Amino acid sequence: MTPIQHTRPRSSKSIGGLRRRVYAVLEQGDGAGGVSLTLNRFLIVLIVVTLTATVIESVPEMARTYALPLSAIEWAATIIFSLEYAARLWSAVEHPLLKRSAVFGRLRFALSFSGLVDLAAILPFWLSIFIASDFRVLLVLRLVRFFKLTRYSPAMRSLLDALYAERRALGGCFVILLVRHS
Repeated sequence: MTPIQHTRPRSSKSIGGLRRRVYAVLEQGDGAGGVSLTLNRFLIVLIVVTLTATVIESVPEMARTYALPLSAIEWAATIIFSLEYAARLWSAVEHPLLKRSAVFGRLRFALSFSGLVDLAAILPFWLSIFIASDFRVLLVLRLVRFFKLTRYSPAMRSLLDALYAERRALGGCFVILLVRHS
């Protein structure tokens, strides 16, 4: 008799391969090639379009005039950004330095600056469906999408580093602004 061999099911190996491929495409890894570049350019254009739509929507007259296309842009962008967030969260375990556990890799991504920005980019939309809130607050929170550009641009990363260096002064200004408008 031959001993029973315990092997991974074929589907588990193919899922792992797919997850590695998704990680490579999202993180511009080796072998991702044109797919990664195309996806990144598409996401950059989408970020700029949504930021433009958010600015247009902040003007009441323009928001009324272009309500349908602005709503379509927001729905489409939020669905795409939600899928991107889910894919990044799912494939985070493929990070070369984080082979400890799936939970640790996903938690590390979720709590990273990029993960928090990605979540903040979609959360206002999903919360607005379930919770009635102030429209102006949601508009401001949607501007967080600007920080998604830091993933794609060294110049944006430098700007973010400068903001981080001045965080205390900026925080003080923000508190003064909130107190003044209360």
